[in-house]
Amino acid sequence: MGDRSNIIKELEKFNVLEFDDSKPHYKYMSIETALKVLKNQTLRFSSPKTFNDPFELHPELRIPISRAKKKFRSEFSKQFIKEYGSRDNFEEILSIAEKEFIRNLDHNTEELEFIKKNIRILCLSETYSSALMWSHYASNHRGICLGIIGAKINFEHPYNNFKINYVSELKPITEYGKEIDESVKIEYWVNTKSSIWNYEKECRIHTVNRLFNPELTEAKFMSMKNKLYDDLNFPIEAIEEIYFGVSTNPSEVKKVLKLLNKKNYQIKILKKAEIDSSNFNLKFNRL
Repeated sequence: MGDRSNIIKELEKFNVLEFDDSKPHYKYMSIETALKVLKNQTLRFSSPKTFNDPFELHPELRIPISRAKKKFRSEFSKQFIKEYGSRDNFEEILSIAEKEFIRNLDHNTEELEFIKKNIRILCLSETYSSALMWSHYASNHRGICLGIIGAKINFEHPYNNFKINYVSELKPITEYGKEIDESVKIEYWVNTKSSIWNYEKECRIHTVNRLFNPELTEAKFMSMKNKLYDDLNFPIEAIEEIYFGVSTNPSEVKKVLKLLNKKNYQIKILKKAEIDSSNFNLKFNRL
């Protein structure tokens, strides 16, 4: 495993770029969820098994399974002819060899599934002004968007923070034709998505399941073992900006403002969206 600086440099070659988590990045959500987040001072880090993209952490990005099987048959055939000079008993021997090859692939796939289940990801965006994001993740513009300083979250384990690498084809990192550090392979796998999602301008902070804390009691372990998320605490200083949607009900805005005052949040930017009558953009005015 390489050190972090080398891993980051290597990832840059694959367009997986670290982002500055000391500056606000944005989380769209409903008012109901925001009230829980702000009251409890927790942010939910989830397994990608819960995400809305069926291609999240797709095995083919990490191990080119379908292509590997085809390549194996082709290479095995060439080697067989080279060694034995004929194809006598070829299918029978191929069947045995292929079963062992697939068993090894399945083992690797199981490892990937383990990572997929136990990684914990907070999905953020580089922008608070995307009309599509407001529609998809903030209750059709009736919700809220929080500007979060990721570096201030109370992490229990080391974490990484990268922008999503949007690609137009499902190309495994192993096909780039050189030896690649295992950590680089994992980060590429975690932070690569189809370009159809590029409007999200997504950034991810990821860490590992709380179950890997050796200080957990057995009872606590048993109560958490099937969960696909962890709620991590943050200080009030981690929330610097808040934006309300075009259609956020004024009574809901008052609920949030009352909670912010009660908890003594020091919000630097507090705005509400309006429709810009001159184009199809949103504009934001201070409250």
